[in-house]
Amino acid sequence: MGRHLAWFAMAVFSGQFLTSALEFLPVADSGVFTVCGVIAILCSIYVVKSKA
Repeated sequence: MGRHLAWFAMAVFSGQFLTSALEFLPVADSGVFTVCGVIAILCSIYVVKSKA
């Protein structure tokens, strides 16, 4: 259980850091949401492929 908790904590911290970094992108608010969506899709594909 501790290993999964560590992964969860790292994922939460990484997400908060990434959203803070995206604030500095010179795009409109909708562009930031698009970038976040693309990153989420890429992460999903990576997780699915690593489990297979």
